[in-house]
Amino acid sequence: SDGLAAYNGGMRSSRTNVPLLVVIALLLTLLYPALFLGNRLAPEASLKSEPPWRVQWGPYPNPSPLAVEAATRLGPRLASIARDGLSVALWNPWIGGGRPGWLASPAEGGAPLPLLAGLLARQGWVWTALFAVEFALAFASAWWVLSLLGTGAWPAAVGATAYALSGPVAGHWLGWQGSALALGPLALIPVLAPPRLARHRAAAWAAVLLLLAASGAPAAPFIALAVALVVFSRPLLDRPPGWGALLAGAAVVLALVVPALWLEHNGGEPGAPAPAVQAAPSVTGLKALVAPPALPESTPRQPAAASPAYLGAVTVLLALVGVVRLPARARGFWLGTLAVTVALAMLPGALLGRAGIPQRPLGVMALAAAVLAAYGARLLCERMPSAGQQRAMAQYFHDTDS
Repeated sequence: SDGLAAYNGGMRSSRTNVPLLVVIALLLTLLYPALFLGNRLAPEASLKSEPPWRVQWGPYPNPSPLAVEAATRLGPRLASIARDGLSVALWNPWIGGGRPGWLASPAEGGAPLPLLAGLLARQGWVWTALFAVEFALAFASAWWVLSLLGTGAWPAAVGATAYALSGPVAGHWLGWQGSALALGPLALIPVLAPPRLARHRAAAWAAVLLLLAASGAPAAPFIALAVALVVFSRPLLDRPPGWGALLAGAAVVLALVVPALWLEHNGGEPGAPAPAVQAAPSVTGLKALVAPPALPESTPRQPAAASPAYLGAVTVLLALVGVVRLPARARGFWLGTLAVTVALAMLPGALLGRAGIPQRPLGVMALAAAVLAAYGARLLCERMPSAGQQRAMAQYFHDTDS
């Protein structure tokens, strides 16, 4: 019995190390040029080939639109936060005699993860730190949700990798919207693992909702997904959470966010354009979910814009397999979530505006596909022979050959 307990303890400890090992391996792979070759992320370098920053020192490749947007939009905010600290994010005394800082507006650099990267990273490493933080938290939050859904450690790592590398998340690695996509899966944690005490549940809801509210409008679809899971929780969860904790958490969030919204509306300079979130373009077809867009033959040097809804062929195939393995009581919810989000991704922007939907829920679509892909990976793991079966088969073939 002692040996069995030690074996079970070793299995549990190895399972808890799975997300750490996987995310370290992925970060070492993705950040290999920065960690070992000294080539750190610097979107500002792309401005050398863009007017009015163009120089005549030699040919420069055509920059990526994402790099130019990051350099011109979030780049100055990151530089100011890294230079002046958190004070400039709370209140900027140098513009218009003083106005609210970026914490009142996530689109102006006040999202949680750009602030974290700007405050903690060394000089020259801000963009690299932002990418590492957003990728690691996207993986960790998705893995946490998938493990609570009972997929297992390694299948959860497969689904979390699919989510962190999906088009909706990867397309905002160097933007302020990456905070909402990296932290969005946390909205499901108070639903899937509610604390026993009511005040603890209210505190959990308040912390998650406040973190997502600080991430901006792209986090709203994840909050809507959490509310939908609360509504349909009785057939899905063993212990459905109560509405009281959610309402108490929402009241706390409103009490903290309303002053920031008032400052954002009334504290700006007269005539200054208000930052607006541009909705992602509509998906032209289901092929955009599986295959990235091809480069046009007429402009071979121009980089193609990545599809905002790209999931990957492997993720889609695993998701189709996962439909078989998914428990019956949860199959309808996650399939319905995937179908609704894909439909909203394909609707024209004018119809979304009339319906009052400011954001395409591409992050929720990627999370739903990751859930199905994790169950697909679990089914494949269950069909694989165990170590004991492999040894028995090897012994059988050895005896047959002898």
